[in-house]
Amino acid sequence: MTDNAASPIILFGFQRSGTTALAHHLSECFARNRGIFTVNGKLLYYLSRWLTEEDLRYRHFRSDEILHSIRRIQPGGQAADLWIESVRDALDDAAGCIAEGTELSRVEFTAIILNRIYSNWTRWGEKYNELVLSIPYLETVLHLPRYVFLYRNPGCVVRSMLRWTGHRPWNPEGVQSAEAKWQAWNEAAYYELSKVDRARILYINYDDLCDDPHVADALENFLELDCADFIRGRYIRKSHRMPITFVSAESQQLWANLSSCRGSL
Repeated sequence: MTDNAASPIILFGFQRSGTTALAHHLSECFARNRGIFTVNGKLLYYLSRWLTEEDLRYRHFRSDEILHSIRRIQPGGQAADLWIESVRDALDDAAGCIAEGTELSRVEFTAIILNRIYSNWTRWGEKYNELVLSIPYLETVLHLPRYVFLYRNPGCVVRSMLRWTGHRPWNPEGVQSAEAKWQAWNEAAYYELSKVDRARILYINYDDLCDDPHVADALENFLELDCADFIRGRYIRKSHRMPITFVSAESQQLWANLSSCRGSL
């Protein structure tokens, strides 16, 4: 496995911040370079909850439950079907080893699973917004992950959340609660990322992604991947920047903090 394959790219941000669209664009760029980038694959999210020291102690790793959850809403991105097959084989092998009492830690088992899945790709990455709340876990189980953190004007996010349809019982219904959730998630990410080597983080303001062609160059340099022209071509429209409004002083301060981190060293 190459260094690029061993050190993944994690894309995340709060919901309604444009992460899914960017993830699909990155998936195409990764595929052209013999890599793979999954969109809402959720594998790391499920491993953080279903591969615990208690599971190892009782020799009972529910690989079938993880695979069922992954398949419930089909992951996006290039070669998603092939990726799911690799995940199935890797999870089942790990479950068998755990049932036999193989004495490895959850970190070691996670490394084995990921190596099995991604050994045929030159690099890999994953987008899932909930991973923004799992940075300490990612720092523990991954080898020098690099993070692309996409954040967006909270006023635009709140309006989008309140227009969001479908069965989403976890989505707030009012402006104040929606901004409070934006603040909580982004505050957690800002705090945890402050502990990570700054060279492994790229902060991107969604409006800049749409408006500033140089953001694509920064993304290309950060990923060490030929993607700038492709990304620019996908963000040719203006963002129609809206006035930045806040319900709370805490959200206003957080926005200032995030804005001060814009870009990469």
